[in-house]
Amino acid sequence: MSQPHTSKNHSLSRISDYPIDPVFLKRWSPLSFSSEKITEDTLYSLLEAARWTPSAYNSQPWRFVYAMRDTALWPEFIELLVEGNRSWAKQAAAIIFIISKTTLTSPISGIEQDAPSHSFDAGAAWMAMALQATQMGLATRPMTGVYFDKAREILKVPESYHIDAAIAVGHPNTTIPLEESHSRRMKFSNMRRSIHEISGEGYFKF
Repeated sequence: MSQPHTSKNHSLSRISDYPIDPVFLKRWSPLSFSSEKITEDTLYSLLEAARWTPSAYNSQPWRFVYAMRDTALWPEFIELLVEGNRSWAKQAAAIIFIISKTTLTSPISGIEQDAPSHSFDAGAAWMAMALQATQMGLATRPMTGVYFDKAREILKVPESYHIDAAIAVGHPNTTIPLEESHSRRMKFSNMRRSIHEISGEGYFKF
């Protein structure tokens, strides 16, 4: 019989090869959320953590568009997700779309130019948000299973911005067993390549 999935059980199955802060092992991306809501202030705490992320030239390319569950906006946001994500994300407390500005103004020349690190910076902002959520007993799950063209239209995102991902936020449901397919996905999510597979001194040789 499948066991309920909890952050404790999840982190116990993760072992780092080198010493790191426990929050990195405790952070996880559940496939089941409870129906418990969060306050807007709680959501703002997550966004506040993301706000302090470093970025190229301090350009802060990230923008966050969100909907809270059981609001008028919620059905529209859920419809922007592919069916596989919609089925579980509808129980989350909020959905946040992370959107990044693809250009920045050079502080040296004052000229608008391409921002090659816009998605890199936005991804760092998500990680800050995810770790803050973990510290608050919440969980986040990023998704690229999104109807991006439809999201651009519905959310009225200009062409000069890139939609990076959608993030489900809420309280993980720790009372129900995972379906077999989800259980396999969660087991796979605990796997990490070794340091020596992903890093090396000198030239690229992977």
